[in-house]
Amino acid sequence: MLAGVPAMQGKRLTFDEESRALFDAGAPTQTEADFEAVLKQLEARLPGDGTCSYVVNYNLGKDLIRAYLTRQSANGASVVKQWAEFAVLWSSPRLPSGLK
Repeated sequence: MLAGVPAMQGKRLTFDEESRALFDAGAPTQTEADFEAVLKQLEARLPGDGTCSYVVNYNLGKDLIRAYLTRQSANGASVVKQWAEFAVLWSSPRLPSGLK
């Protein structure tokens, strides 16, 4: 609330002054060059082009869904029934733990 007092008095605050007064935080002062050393360390420790996480998560998700649908249609359901079950799965929010 006190952050608005200077404005009511006609004083114009800079962005950093206002954000510190309102949120007790200022804009970062680091430049891209400040992060170069850290990026080089990460690149050395994490080989590849950065797509590995996506591939692992995609394949894991695909396997979870396949296993879930197989269990749901274990009684010999038709392909139409399997697709209907997939549509229900796709249209409802679920956590991965709900597919196990």
